[in-house]
Amino acid sequence: MPRGQMPVYLNAAVIVTDYDLFLESHFLPLSTYPDTKINKPIIYRLAQMMLIIDEQRLVFLNLTLKKSNIPIPG
Repeated sequence: MPRGQMPVYLNAAVIVTDYDLFLESHFLPLSTYPDTKINKPIIYRLAQMMLIIDEQRLVFLNLTLKKSNIPIPG
């Protein structure tokens, strides 16, 4: 599946312009200091990104099914 368009706006304060850099900068502190309280915002931003990626995946799947003339349930 192709990557979504950039930038991605997680919220008014967080704009992601590079998926790889975003993931690397968020997973590094989690793996280095997994039990610190400071990781809560990192986990929240990763969850936001996961929701956006899932939404993009569904849009891509629906477009693919429409192009192939396969009926979409629901």
